[in-house]
Order: sequence, then C-alpha cells, then structure tokens
Amino acid sequence: MDTGSYYSESINGFTKNPMLAIPSLIGHFIIYVVTYGALFLGIFGLYGSNIFNYNQTSTSALNTPDLGTSLIFIGIMIMVIIIAWIISGIINAATLGMSKKIVLGEKPDLDVALKYGKKYLLKILAVSLIFGILIVISMIPLILGIILIATDSNTTLNLIGFIIGGLITLILFIGVYLFFIFTYQSVVINKKSIIESFKESFKLVKKNFFEVIVVLIINAIIIAAISFVVGLGTGLLGIFPIIGFILGIIINIIVQALVTPYFALILTYLYMDLKDMIPEEAEYSY
Repeated sequence: MDTGSYYSESINGFTKNPMLAIPSLIGHFIIYVVTYGALFLGIFGLYGSNIFNYNQTSTSALNTPDLGTSLIFIGIMIMVIIIAWIISGIINAATLGMSKKIVLGEKPDLDVALKYGKKYLLKILAVSLIFGILIVISMIPLILGIILIATDSNTTLNLIGFIIGGLITLILFIGVYLFFIFTYQSVVINKKSIIESFKESFKLVKKNFFEVIVVLIINAIIIAAISFVVGLGTGLLGIFPIIGFILGIIINIIVQALVTPYFALILTYLYMDLKDMIPEEAEYSY
C-alpha cells in the first residue's frame, strides 16, 4: 500500500463501519462529564455557596479554603486523572481491536470492542504508564533549564542553558513519540508483551523511518487544521456564555469521537502493512 491508500482506505473503512466511533464517543463523553463535574464540585467545596456571589470588583465574598479542603480538591483532581487514564485505555484497546477487524475486511461490532477493551486494558495502561515516564524523563533537560534561568547569576549563560535544555527536550520528546508510535498496535494487534511492544515499535520505525515520518507529518498537519477550525468555532461560540460553553463541549466530544478512531485506523493500516499482516483480498476491499 502507498501512503495515500492509508488515508483513503481509512475513510472508506470508517464510513462502512461507523460503529468504530462509539467507544471514543462514549469514552470522551464520560471523561468530559467527570472532569467538569469534579471541577465544579471541587470549586464549590473550596469556596462554598458564596462563589455565586462573586463579582469582579470584590473578592471578599469568597471563603479562603483551608488546607484540608485544598487537599480534598487535589485528591478529586487526581481521581479524575486516573479515571480519564483508565477510560482512555479502554478506548484505545477497543478502537484498535475494531480497527484490526476493519483492516482485515471484516465488520466489527460493539462485542468486538468490549472483548478487546477487557482483554488488553491492563497491558495498554502499563504501556501508557511507561510512555508517560519516558515523556517525563525527556522533560528533565527543560526543567533544568528553567531552574537555571530562575537563578539571578550569569543571565546570558542561563538563557543559553535554558534554550539548549528546551531543544534537547524537544528532540527527546519527538524521538519517544516517533519510535514508540506502534506500541499500542503491537500489544492489541500482534499480541506482544509490554516490553516486546516497545522493542518491536522501535525496530519497525527504524526499518521504515521515512514512510512512518511522512504519515506522522501528514497526521500532524491534518490535526493542526482541525484544531484551528474547531478552536475558531468554539471561540466564536464563547460570545454566548452558557449555551456557547455547552455547545463547545459537545462539538469537542463529537470531533474527538471522529478524529481519534480515524487516526487509530490510519496507524493500524500502516502498522499491519509494514508487518505484512494484510491479506491480499482485504486490500482495497472497501
């Protein structure tokens, strides 16, 4: 398959199998509800009912939150992050399981999504955790640069250190994202272990570097364009305070429900093609 085929086949496969969007739609809806619900409860818990009496000219109506309340708020936010992380794992496993079936020329249903979601959830979470740790490690040079620039001595050298640290972090971040882009596919589609998925992804990208980089650049351009249009639209809706805010959330959920599985399907086509896992009768079947 050529690069253009990954996108055309993904569009055709998605159009023929709209159920692919359901795990992402449900998952992102839950994430938004939990996030904003917890945020509202947390703020209400911090400042009490007087938050509704707040105006821009006076802050005296607000209660100063005590340490215990603040810790509860932080705890709630941590719980939200954990819930969102678990739901994202389910979305990834379910979507990739359905994507595999589509690439093979089958028509997956929600039973397939549930099966893969349950079967590979723990592995996906473990992979995402390692991925996150690698991202944090890649940020160490930038953090050191920030610490340097925060000091008062030798400003010029500190600025240079900050710039160098930022560039190193950028290179490491891109490297981690690029070379481990297929870890989820490796786990769900090729049934690799957690460590093997990282090894396989690294080898596969290294062997097909330019083909992978072209697809990722195209993906980045498309995502940037979609983000710009959606951001512009939701920004204009901000003119209408409450209704605009609600409509903005709905639009974001719908867009993510479409974009997430589409790009997952593109990467699945790419992965399975590079691994020679697509039978001839399945290619261009849609």
